[in-house]
Amino acid sequence: MTYEQTLVQRIYEIMKGLLAAKSSGRLRKVIVRCDSMESVSIAKLNTCWQEIALEPIFQASHIELHNDPPFGQCNLCNQEFELDEDTARCPHCHHEQFKILHETPTIETYEME
Repeated sequence: MTYEQTLVQRIYEIMKGLLAAKSSGRLRKVIVRCDSMESVSIAKLNTCWQEIALEPIFQASHIELHNDPPFGQCNLCNQEFELDEDTARCPHCHHEQFKILHETPTIETYEME
């Protein structure tokens, strides 16, 4: 199972539980937030979504992906800071060793029709 398939399966299970009590309406989209260091393909996510979300409430819905910038944490001063392509050291104490903090993709919100 690919990463996208696993992620879509989790999103589907959560959304199915959330929407079980809804008697009318259809899901329009699910907005998922993750950091930009995640190698998630939005095309693969939506292909997997169309294959698994077959109930009428999910008809014509899609996943929208919002990317946040990645963050790092200094190994010396423990300060967290936003990373970019040129980050080579902590902007607070200038120590050269830091770890990259990865955020697990999360459902930010969803929209119904």
